Amino acid sequence: VSRWLNEDARNTGWFSGARLKYQQRFNEVVSGVEISEHVDANVLGFDFGYKNINNYEFNRGGKDYGYKLDLSHESIGSEDEFVKHYLYYRSYYRFKKYPLSNVNVQTELGHSNNEVLGQDAFSLGGKDLRGYEKNRFTGNTVFSMNIEHMVPHPGYPVIRYVYFIDLGNATD
Repeated sequence: VSRWLNEDARNTGWFSGARLKYQQRFNEVVSGVEISEHVDANVLGFDFGYKNINNYEFNRGGKDYGYKLDLSHESIGSEDEFVKHYLYYRSYYRFKKYPLSNVNVQTELGHSNNEVLGQDAFSLGGKDLRGYEKNRFTGNTVFSMNIEHMVPHPGYPVIRYVYFIDLGNATD
């Protein structure tokens, strides 16, 4: 359930949302004797933020930022208990002199007071921390920043060169 807070009914502008989701992790370990382990969680989530992203032919421009909160507690029938906070900021800068080039900046900060279904709440690696395998860094606190400068090929703007730096870590 989400409500966009703008008059045009477009997916831009201020938004807020709420959700209820059910999560389950099931592990079956076999080593002579079968052992089964499963954890259930009912999660109540809230979102609040702002989005104004414009998609152009070869890039995009605008901003997107917000806050997400996930709560799981025995009072809502959950076996797993945690409070997970997540802040994010994304900005896509276009230049009037070079409209096909842009700089993209993304920052994320998250913290959870406990593991989520017996596993670390956050992970980095793969798409969000390029050069490392997926889920290389895990923990209940995370920080990441990605900066990219995208430059089109002079004769074929659909081909772009990207210079980037990714910073981040996840820790307990």
